[in-house]
Amino acid sequence: MKKIDIIGKFRLPRHVIFNVCDHLNIPLDNPSKRSRHALPTSLQVVISLRFHVSGSFQGVTVDIHRVSIASVSRVGHSASYALV
Repeated sequence: MKKIDIIGKFRLPRHVIFNVCDHLNIPLDNPSKRSRHALPTSLQVVISLRFHVSGSFQGVTVDIHRVSIASVSRVGHSASYALV
């Protein structure tokens, strides 16, 4: 993704998003109870950022990141809490 696209979608440059992911890796890195395929911290962070930027939580985020609505809902709560 180009630099201008990242800033347009998330309102932050790539290096800042990576920095946020590094700081939140431990609090958000929870193993899934159902499978071994938990969402990585980086995906949780960009899903949460996308929500805060767009104000449209599930519709836009599900389309862009190809995760289920239920996953987006869970991520939105935990990642948003960690960001604050």
